[in-house]
Amino acid sequence: MKGLFYRFISRVSRSTGVWIVSASAWVIVTAYFVLLPGRTASSVRFFRAVYPDRGFFFHVLCAWRQYHHFSTVFVDRLRFERKNGLTWVGQGLEHLSSAAGNGEFGILLTSHLGNWEAAARGLQSLNLKILLYMGSRQYEQIEAQIKQDLADHGITIVAVSKDSAAQFEGLEGLSFLRNKGFVAMAGDLLWNSAQKSIKVKFFGHDVFLPQAPYVFALVTGVPVFVFFVVRTGTAAYRIMAHPPMYVKAQTRDMRQSAMQQAAQRYASLLEQMVRQYPEHWYHFTPLWDDDKKP
Repeated sequence: MKGLFYRFISRVSRSTGVWIVSASAWVIVTAYFVLLPGRTASSVRFFRAVYPDRGFFFHVLCAWRQYHHFSTVFVDRLRFERKNGLTWVGQGLEHLSSAAGNGEFGILLTSHLGNWEAAARGLQSLNLKILLYMGSRQYEQIEAQIKQDLADHGITIVAVSKDSAAQFEGLEGLSFLRNKGFVAMAGDLLWNSAQKSIKVKFFGHDVFLPQAPYVFALVTGVPVFVFFVVRTGTAAYRIMAHPPMYVKAQTRDMRQSAMQQAAQRYASLLEQMVRQYPEHWYHFTPLWDDDKKP
């Protein structure tokens, strides 16, 4: 988002409250839902896989809720600027603090479910040093002040271009891990065609997920922490971390199998979360080949 527009909206919200921004976001999201039928249809087909026993109109309703829930990401961003503008509860965060306290760090395996900005601010209490990989387009839309605010919370953001080389993902992340930090990356989206991937089952379909998180874990020996954040109310969130998952292989021939098992474990946990919080799923692009229709 352009800095000037963001500052204008932020200033307006201070005098009128965020309700006018929320209403505007609702209108904009509705326009996207109506005017981009291809993407909307992709969401409908996805929810057909999630709820195969329900009818077409229920799947459309799920997509409608998904789109409009996504608007809360921007609205809550404005709320975060206010003092005490975010409330959250943690679940399983002792796994992260325990690892850091023992000098052991790892991979925070995130997803496009929930609000990563809320998670970043919530993790501040743990005093973790985190490197967050983010798509370049999403990175460019973040206002400079927000980037600085996240940096103040111990979050270093690295943009990943769709045209970047596959090696880019490795060097900086591995260096950060060796310097006793956590590396956070989305486990449910391939940034570009150069990335190596792993095939898993997700809602009964073959899906290709990034291999990089499991390579990092295998090479460095650090654990993978599957990590989710969901919105439970107005600027209120639940931040969840699962127990550490290690990717180990006794022989070179067993490496691929070890990574595939870890990736499938993540996919199964993500599937459980999507079933529980379907409207929090902010993934609007096709996931499997039979969904990649014009």
